[in-house]
Amino acid sequence: MISSDRKWLLGSIVFLVIFLVYWLLGHPGFRGERVVMFFCVIILSGIILYYIGKANRGENIYLRPIPGLNAFEEAVGRATEMGKSVLFVPGIMDMDQVETVAGVIVLGQVARMTARTAARTATMTRTTAIWKTAASSQRQNRQSRTGKSEFDPHGSRFGAALFFTSNVNRPTWRSRPPRRWSSNA
Repeated sequence: MISSDRKWLLGSIVFLVIFLVYWLLGHPGFRGERVVMFFCVIILSGIILYYIGKANRGENIYLRPIPGLNAFEEAVGRATEMGKSVLFVPGIMDMDQVETVAGVIVLGQVARMTARTAARTATMTRTTAIWKTAASSQRQNRQSRTGKSEFDPHGSRFGAALFFTSNVNRPTWRSRPPRRWSSNA
């Protein structure tokens, strides 16, 4: 059996030979002013295919850690120590926006972390579509971590515009001690 490195090299040589034959035949349908773009696409495709082959072989691929994702673990741990719930807003756009979808995916990981530490999660969303998706993501991730469904649907709220703002601000203000007003202020 041919090793994958040899397969990759053989495929590259076959592609190069086919391209040279095509080029020598007068390259019909090929725009000469786009030759730099063509070679850039070929080189990038080769790099992508190389790393796909490397991953298929099981070799280690270095991915730079993202500091913001480590901050989630610290925030969940801090909320657990303080006895507070974790406030999470997955996004204020609709579910057809990639930012909101990514926020719901991150919410699933946060729900898994809070299930591990037995912390509560308060999720604020702007529309019912996001609310249903976020609640489903939380339920599935908490259940996959603990094995039982201990999801609190009342921890997730939704509201439009002004109501959304008040729903986000209410838990943070209610958890603070009452403010004392003095006549000197």
